[in-house]
Amino acid sequence: MLAAKFLGFALLVRVTRATPLSLTILHTNDHHSHLEANRVEIEASKIAGLSAQASSNAINVELGGYPRIVSGYAKLKNDAETAGRSVLKLHAGDAITGTAYYSMFKGEADAKMMSLLCFDAFTLGNHEFDDGDQALANFIDKLQSVNASCATPVVAANVVPAATSPLVGKLSKSVVLAVGGQQVGIVGIDVRNKTLLSSSPSAGTTLTDERTAAQAEIDMLLGQSIDKIVLVTHMGYDSDMSLMATLRGVDVVIGGDSHSLLGDNTTREVDFSPIHGEYATVMSNADGKLVCVVQAWEYNKAIGELEVDFDSSGDVLRCGGQPRFPYASQIQSGRRRSSQAFVINSSDTASVMSYLDATGQFMLVEEDAHTAAELSSYQTQVEALKQETIAYAPNKICFDRWPGQGAGSCPIAETQEQGGGACQLVAQAFLEVTKAADVAIQNGGGCRTDIAAGNFSHNDAYTMLPFSNTLVTLELTGGQIKAVLEDAADFGITDSSGAFPYAAGLRYDVNRNETKGSRITFIEVRPRLSGAWMPIDSSATYVVVTNSYIAGGRDGYTTFTDASGSLRNTYIEYAEGFARYCKAVGTLVEPSREDFSTQGYIDAAGQVQGLGARSTTTTTVTELPDQQTSSSWGMGIGALPSSPMCSESRRVSDFGLGGRLVSKRQGPEPHDLGGEVSAGAIWTVYLVVLMDMVNFGIVFPLLPAIAEHFGADATAVGSLATAFSVAQVAFTPLLGRASDRYGRRPVLLIAVFGTMVSTAMTGFAWSFPMIVAARAINGASGGTVGIANAYIADATTSEEKSIYISYLIGVIFLTEAKPRGNQAREAAASLTAAEGGTARDEEGAGTQVAAEDSRGAAASRLQARQSSVDTGLDYIPWSAGLLFGAGFLFMLGFASFESVTGYYLMDMYFPGDQVASGQFYGALFTVAGVTMFLVAVFVYKPMLKCFGENLTIVIGGVFRTLGFVGMALAPTPFWFAVSAVFQVSGGNLISPTTSSLLTTICSKNIYGRALGYQQAFQAIARIFAPMIFGYLYDHFDKRITFWINAGTNVLAVPMILCVPRPREEPTFEVVDANVSCMERQTSVPPSLDGREHHPTLRRQLSGKGSGLESTARGTNMQTVQEADSRTASHEPQT
Repeated sequence: MLAAKFLGFALLVRVTRATPLSLTILHTNDHHSHLEANRVEIEASKIAGLSAQASSNAINVELGGYPRIVSGYAKLKNDAETAGRSVLKLHAGDAITGTAYYSMFKGEADAKMMSLLCFDAFTLGNHEFDDGDQALANFIDKLQSVNASCATPVVAANVVPAATSPLVGKLSKSVVLAVGGQQVGIVGIDVRNKTLLSSSPSAGTTLTDERTAAQAEIDMLLGQSIDKIVLVTHMGYDSDMSLMATLRGVDVVIGGDSHSLLGDNTTREVDFSPIHGEYATVMSNADGKLVCVVQAWEYNKAIGELEVDFDSSGDVLRCGGQPRFPYASQIQSGRRRSSQAFVINSSDTASVMSYLDATGQFMLVEEDAHTAAELSSYQTQVEALKQETIAYAPNKICFDRWPGQGAGSCPIAETQEQGGGACQLVAQAFLEVTKAADVAIQNGGGCRTDIAAGNFSHNDAYTMLPFSNTLVTLELTGGQIKAVLEDAADFGITDSSGAFPYAAGLRYDVNRNETKGSRITFIEVRPRLSGAWMPIDSSATYVVVTNSYIAGGRDGYTTFTDASGSLRNTYIEYAEGFARYCKAVGTLVEPSREDFSTQGYIDAAGQVQGLGARSTTTTTVTELPDQQTSSSWGMGIGALPSSPMCSESRRVSDFGLGGRLVSKRQGPEPHDLGGEVSAGAIWTVYLVVLMDMVNFGIVFPLLPAIAEHFGADATAVGSLATAFSVAQVAFTPLLGRASDRYGRRPVLLIAVFGTMVSTAMTGFAWSFPMIVAARAINGASGGTVGIANAYIADATTSEEKSIYISYLIGVIFLTEAKPRGNQAREAAASLTAAEGGTARDEEGAGTQVAAEDSRGAAASRLQARQSSVDTGLDYIPWSAGLLFGAGFLFMLGFASFESVTGYYLMDMYFPGDQVASGQFYGALFTVAGVTMFLVAVFVYKPMLKCFGENLTIVIGGVFRTLGFVGMALAPTPFWFAVSAVFQVSGGNLISPTTSSLLTTICSKNIYGRALGYQQAFQAIARIFAPMIFGYLYDHFDKRITFWINAGTNVLAVPMILCVPRPREEPTFEVVDANVSCMERQTSVPPSLDGREHHPTLRRQLSGKGSGLESTARGTNMQTVQEADSRTASHEPQT
């Protein structure tokens, strides 16, 4: 009986396989919740017989939409069956996300439309996972239940749900369908990397390799004698051809993901979208047999109609068919993006329909009434829901295309400096909702309205962003981004104002008067609006999110097409993306002026309209140097309204120590600390340095004890400092560069972690080599002093820098003023570390320039921008070598002093009494620490003001030299301590000014690098000094260390004095008749960053040819009275 059954089954299989099959596969992919019809443009010149009115513009044809697609599927199915062909209906993924229909109904509307069409199988796309497993499971449930007569199976061979995922039991690797009396295997495959990296599968849910999973499932079906295999994939047209079509046993690949329109010469002739390949694309699989590869565009605009003929062996004989475009009879003339489109007359309509029907691909189809009724109910709800509030704007946010064009409803004064905040917010939103992007670029014309104060609805988002653009990402180098911005600025001037670029994570200056290639200058990047602003790296690669319209090279953004190979479409409508952002943040606030992409702006008349906000400033104008330089220095200008309160806008140093620590001054933005100096931020930086200094110095007061415990002599103990310094030489330049690139905070955190590790190792050390290793780790992560001083430089003015640097030392030693036990030794040893590493300050003398405040129509106020000295050079100047050399000599003395002082005290004053020696050592440096604090707080600033920079350095050098000589000659411990106090006081008068000078002569974008090299030179001295001077101490005179220190100090001071200083220019203080004396500011020396050399800017900001009048005030200051105020017509004024 069993044999008979087996024979019968075998005969059935032979009969089944002996029958050829003519199969038509109707397919859809990537409809992305586009349930309504779409419009495409066809050039009128292609169509004969049109009236002059209709032929003057593009023909606008409505395609698809689910009601029409359902009718189209029904018609094509009926036609195929009439011709004796069997039919399958397949969907290749990305059914959901992209429009308000998904946002509001979470797949319910899509499931309803799909069930009315009733696909035979559906595979998953990456966007099915956008909201996690539960949302996808809900969608599948609806897909399989809303229509009792249709339960579409979901196939995904490479999707492996987590054990607890709600997707368990809802997915199949494949499904076998009976078609024309034969069996056809349908295998689903989803794109792996994109789904895992860009979507949100729930924890534990994963995707396996697409090719491996597909081949395994094909082999399983072939093992069941199913010899007609259709892969339904969501991997992209190229991947389908290179990976899927070359598998064993595959016959057909129905694809999705890349939204590819395939066609023939007829499709190309109509030319309403690029054609990516032939429909069908015919290839050979691994068995050398024919494979048909197809895809059906996007958004339900087309139906794929694939005709496949199988022979009796189940092999493909022929791949045929074409894309079909269901269209509506109501045809318009006018560009799709224009509001001027109109319905053409019946004669012109007949001409268009005749042209479309002749292609054989367009099909006039009426909407399915039942589907239209079902969709109408969702449409009504969408329109109602669009009116619901998704965010609130406390203040109006203005729209404009170009700065000051007046395209929105706001006064021109609101946008003429930096452009409109509305488009700026849109760019920021695109960056926020696109996980993979570093920066965002949006064309001004892609936005259309202001954001009114009050409630903001979904409909407002679509009114503001009315086009069917989607968000896409591309990979561009910094050089290409520069070219994109230049393309846009040029096109905006010569062709369309809507091309003007707004960006998030990028900022730059714009000069309309320059030629293409020179209009956009001083480009800075801040990826994802986190970390520090830094000059863009022309060779680095950045991921840019933008809209699909300009990504295709439209509006003059031609350079985007050079990166088209990296283009990834999210298929989220750009309006929907903005709506998601609005829902997430709840409150819509104009981005801060420092984050506006346009920082400086010179208009077509040559007037300086925008001064941006790279750093805030006071109402002060600086006379600019007369030397002529190339205009290629660019503009590089920026301004924010100064604070109306004197307590907010005066220099922090005007308030004393307490004021410095709590004042929220407006000034240069500290790296990744938000632009304001708070007490918490300053004290946190001081605390980090304190921790590092305590850790660094903790071992040196105990050198005698360490030597006795481990049997080490002075030379061996010197290896501790050597290990520290070798690591410091290797790593401090890297830490400095990293702090420039990634911001101060993350590098400080790394350094703190290294300090913790080295401290733990020191405390638990069981051998001398382990202590050496701990010091090496501490050296590798010991860049906190330089980075902390860089932060202080970011956060303070040029006058404040060296003072704050002195406070850094003073706070450390004031904290240790009452040591007990070993704390005394730790505090004492910290002194040498602090002296050696103090004050890596990184901001030079500031400058202030004046510009108009365009925000008042009746009265104007000149405002200025303070920008740090920036030579514009990306290399370290030769004069920095003098400072590095001086630092090397200073550290040579310090390191030798560290190495032998403990031994010197014990040998000279406390022979054999290790305890007394250690106690005196701690007490000595505690007194020195208090002295340094007093010098920093009460002495340094008055001396700097009374004697000036150079004389202060000389006085410090004299004190330091006398201190070392005194220690060499001191007859008693008391006089040794007095001499040490002289020595450290002198050092505290030199070190802050020296470090400030280094940042004055170096470009701002290499501060961290310069400071790293400075520390590296000092670390080299640490490497050699301990062993050399330890040897000299053991074998020669024990006072030699102090004599050498005195000599190196005498040599180092002239080296510092020989460093050329920037020439200080006369400054001007602006006095506005409408500004009270409490609002007036004082000025600081001018910038040497090259920005003031721009010819137009120099002429205007110096008051030449303007309505500004200058009168003498003292030797350097002049009062400038504003002669003309801006009129209500916003007439520009220099």
